[in-house]
Amino acid sequence: MAFWSANGGNDPTRQFRFKIQTGAENDWWWAKSVTKPSFSVNESEYQLINHKFKYPGIVSWNNVTIRIVDPDGEAGYWYTKLGDYGWWAPTYPASNRVKGLSKDNISTSLKFMKIMQLNSDGDTIETWNLNNPKIASVNFGSLDYSSDELVVLDIEISYDWADFEE
Repeated sequence: MAFWSANGGNDPTRQFRFKIQTGAENDWWWAKSVTKPSFSVNESEYQLINHKFKYPGIVSWNNVTIRIVDPDGEAGYWYTKLGDYGWWAPTYPASNRVKGLSKDNISTSLKFMKIMQLNSDGDTIETWNLNNPKIASVNFGSLDYSSDELVVLDIEISYDWADFEE
């Protein structure tokens, strides 16, 4: 008998029980993995004679990485997100160009993002709301004649802060 079942039959949380939601889509069934939000607090040191004292500084939220399977053309979807942000290729017609990258364009493109951890019954036990999510980078995967693996995309999401809900 495992030590966690001796405590009333509680099942520990499992890594494969999660779902991701955004403002424009439903659940991302093609998500293969996701890193949960994390933060760091920088410190400042002050010296007083022979002693050093550490004081907390500013909280920084670290980017989240989502690995998704390419179900059929997901690469094109993420490439068009650049256009939503205000980026355009030099060959794009000048009459259709927007003024460039802006936080307003970004915030309307990816309205919100939720990472939900589930229990064995499929109920949500933990929710992370990423506030003002932005695409920081997209890796469109790799191709290899010697492999029959699925093509995966790595999407790095930056955000201003995360809210936690139980």
